[in-house]
Amino acid sequence: MPDMPPSRALLAVDVEKYTANQGPTLPAIRATVRTALSDALRTRGLDWDRDVADAEDTGDGFLIVLTDERTHLLIDAVVALNHQLRRIKLSGGPALRMRAAVHAGPVHEDGAATAKSRLCRLLEADILRQALAGTRSHVALAVSDSVFQTAVMDGYTDLDAESFRQVHDSVKGMPLTGWIYTPANDLPPAFGSGPDGSAATAPPAPALDPAAPAQPEPLAPVFHIGSQSGNQMMGGTVHGGMNYTATTEHIQGRKGDNVAGDKKVRGGRDA
Repeated sequence: MPDMPPSRALLAVDVEKYTANQGPTLPAIRATVRTALSDALRTRGLDWDRDVADAEDTGDGFLIVLTDERTHLLIDAVVALNHQLRRIKLSGGPALRMRAAVHAGPVHEDGAATAKSRLCRLLEADILRQALAGTRSHVALAVSDSVFQTAVMDGYTDLDAESFRQVHDSVKGMPLTGWIYTPANDLPPAFGSGPDGSAATAPPAPALDPAAPAQPEPLAPVFHIGSQSGNQMMGGTVHGGMNYTATTEHIQGRKGDNVAGDKKVRGGRDA
């Protein structure tokens, strides 16, 4: 029997309504997602270059694998990611909102892992899409049952277990049990458990209040992504369609955060 590979912490994010944005803005949006995710990890002491063993660019999101199993930090990083996204304003497109999923499991040296498949099923579950549609948050998070029991229930995260809702769903014919959390904590108590044990339907989405003050987050740059022509990625720098306001940091100017040229980013064009 082969030896079991070491267990790793995994996080996947996917942008809601990604293709609803204009084509010229998509490269800049992908770069923004990469930067926002990196900044969110940094708030929990995780450095992209040091602690991310692998990062797969999925086109409208990312799947990252840590160098070890620190799932509790990934869960708290999603809360920080929500603060990051609240500060990002898109011109001519929907608000930047994401589904996120956290899982942990054995990962082989070549990146193969059934844990990734389970993570993706969490991310693609209809019940998680419903949660994002029904919350004022910019992120809806799903964690696997094993992660919930070991990281949340045992008190290793900043979140209370009561803030999560257990859900049951089926993705591609495979049964799925997970736990969903939204930073606004506005999911109804019965969310995820219909009278027959099936997944319940989320309530209609409340309107996002553009005038609501964002919570302070010193690491989150405030910037706008416009729809001018000419948005493209060249040599690790985002050109065109991006206007910064009230910030001293630029994506292309942040040391260690160049978007292109990171050898760990895979799956098509560099993010």
